[in-house]
Amino acid sequence: MRSLVLSGGGARGCFEAGVLYELFDKIKFDNISGTSVGALNTMILAQCYIDNDKSLLKEVWTEMIKKNKDVFKKNYFKTVIGNPPYKFSPLRKKIQNKINFQKIIDFKERKVMVTAVDLKSGKTIIFSNQDKNITAENLLDATIASSSAPPAFQPIKINEYQLVDGGVRDNVPVHHLIDNPEYDSAIVILCNPEDIQIEKEIPNSLLKVGFRVIDIMMNEITRNDVNNILRLNSILADLKGKFSKNEWLKNKDILKVKIICPEEPVSDDSLNFIQEKLIKGFETGIEKAKEFLNNNPIV
Repeated sequence: MRSLVLSGGGARGCFEAGVLYELFDKIKFDNISGTSVGALNTMILAQCYIDNDKSLLKEVWTEMIKKNKDVFKKNYFKTVIGNPPYKFSPLRKKIQNKINFQKIIDFKERKVMVTAVDLKSGKTIIFSNQDKNITAENLLDATIASSSAPPAFQPIKINEYQLVDGGVRDNVPVHHLIDNPEYDSAIVILCNPEDIQIEKEIPNSLLKVGFRVIDIMMNEITRNDVNNILRLNSILADLKGKFSKNEWLKNKDILKVKIICPEEPVSDDSLNFIQEKLIKGFETGIEKAKEFLNNNPIV
């Protein structure tokens, strides 16, 4: 069974969406998981599968979002009293109008998952359309929570959890695939290049310094997530040849992973939702997907 894994990356999720747009008619996935903006793209893609129409990916990223205020709004007064400066209320309204979360829950052909991190336990929490007690409101909240990067956005409460951006722990949510022998291959789409880019200018404000620090941290988390899978594959390949009768190894299979990522950042800021840059990033994703398909005719 083939899996799709979508990383976080804020506004750079336009690249991810462009890749998905191009792959839509060529590759079908049995399992889709995403973190942060990858969670949003997971839900958009699920809706596209339900409608059998990929146009929503393009609509959201090249038409619906024109500027920052279409995604989040500033919380000036509450910031003064110590609350986070932004909230996702505009994005929440928009995706409620475009995505039918109840239909995604009823859509059993594919498993759809998003991740967030619980501030109380520090653990990654996975929300799936196949969870027994999941509700449409829970799935919407989990999608918003998965993108709620601290300290810019406030945590989202779902049941007993206080949830923040899933990228805090797992910016590339692949770990759950390792323990499930049904999944033998995965395509991972990264919003950012695998290596952190050198900034041309020194950040000139406290907020920009904060976002640069977050970029550095997320890049390191992403690299670790990807490298851990590749390293585990190497270890499994070596051990299976030497200990073929080991009980633990019988339930562990090599996960064939292919990675698609941009060669350079498609946006200078993960919170810079400017339509011109989103369109360019979306088109870059399409071209990268075409290149991927040319190099991987059988995936």
